[in-house]
Amino acid sequence: MTLQELYQQEKKKPTPGAKFVMSLAEATKVKESAAQQWVTGARIPRALAREKIAEVLGKPVCELFPQVKE
Repeated sequence: MTLQELYQQEKKKPTPGAKFVMSLAEATKVKESAAQQWVTGARIPRALAREKIAEVLGKPVCELFPQVKE
């Protein structure tokens, strides 16, 4: 395999940020576009999704979503 082919192969792999979004989407059973909106702050996930995200990441909900007053 040539250097260029190796580069093209690597370029197709998801970035760490994309992997993070994919893992959140998988854990919460939503589309990646929804998880992307959460991580950018465009939207806040519903309570059950917030709880699942906190569980997966091992962080308290209030730390991950300080803007939400429950």
